[in-house]
Amino acid sequence: QDIIRDYRALAIAVDITPEYDWASCCIYAGPSFRGAPLWVSDHDYAFDREVTYAYPTAQTIDYGVGRVVRRTFGVTKQRWRERAVLLSRGEIESLRAFLEACKGRASSCYFAPRREEYALSRTIGPNETTIDLIGNAPRARVGAGLIFFTPDGTRIVREVTNVASGSSQTTVSLSASAGVTLYPGSTRVSSIYKARLDADEIEIAFEAYDMAIADLSFIEV
Repeated sequence: QDIIRDYRALAIAVDITPEYDWASCCIYAGPSFRGAPLWVSDHDYAFDREVTYAYPTAQTIDYGVGRVVRRTFGVTKQRWRERAVLLSRGEIESLRAFLEACKGRASSCYFAPRREEYALSRTIGPNETTIDLIGNAPRARVGAGLIFFTPDGTRIVREVTNVASGSSQTTVSLSASAGVTLYPGSTRVSSIYKARLDADEIEIAFEAYDMAIADLSFIEV
């Protein structure tokens, strides 16, 4: 008896990966936070990495008599990778201005990931300068920065001026009011991290006159 196999019932799984699977627009218009350039990530993909570095912390030279002693220890820092897909000459010039301000690894900058690190416990009015966050907020320290992402795409950067931690929430005073109403559940609140570029040379690859791509890597400092 012949065996007949019907291949029409086979299911074919196709994995379609976009050419630019992670992308961010360069959001920069001069010094944006504490006098330093600020990069605002425009995606919420999980491309954060933690890396451990060993830094020399002590160096002792005994005038040629003894030996050189170096002690090192591990320091864990966060790293963020960004692919900037620039779709206009204005965005390209904005990226160039950001890179010029950073001067490679020479000058520090600030990085704002688009992720929800903290959650608002109540609705914040447009004129309020005090917000309440659910739980503990270890990075919300005096002098640190917070960024608010609203559903309509607005990004609001504020500096922390005072922190009062409780058992179930943290009350944070801001340098200025948001100017818009912040709703819990729809407003993302994230810390602003001090960082540096991970390279002195950044290549801007032009796809057309008004379209370019650049890969950047930031390391927390």
